[in-house]
Formats: sequence, structure tokens, C-alpha cells
Amino acid sequence: MRRGIRWLLQQHRTVPNTKIPTVPVRDHLGVETQRQWSDKAITRTTPCLLGLFSIVTLLASRLDDRARIAVSTST
Repeated sequence: MRRGIRWLLQQHRTVPNTKIPTVPVRDHLGVETQRQWSDKAITRTTPCLLGLFSIVTLLASRLDDRARIAVSTST
């Protein structure tokens, strides 16, 4: 998880602050654009998904600092 955060921050530093690095995000995180959506809707959705992912990751990291999060696996 920390590697993912470092990767996102590193990607963000390499582009201007006004631009969301959508192609690296799609490649690294598997975020896909929806078919038959307008370009305007896609332009709004991908940054929102990145923001949501970032918030969830930061909250999980904060929780993990307080007490280890148990990771379940399927058998």
C-alpha cells in the first residue's frame, strides 16, 4: 500500500499541478473509462475515482498505523 502511495506522489510530481495523470493511473490501478459516455463525463469521473482512491488509501494507512489491519485471503 505504501508503495502505491509513493508511486502516485511520484507521478503527480512529474506533471503540472493542473493535470491529472490519467493514463498512468489507468495503467497502474486499472481505472477504466466507461463506454458510450461523453468525453465530458469521462473527464469528470476519472479524477473523482483517483480522489476517492487517494482518500481511502490515506484513511487505511492511518488506521494501519494505530492497529494492524488483518488482511483476509481466499482459499
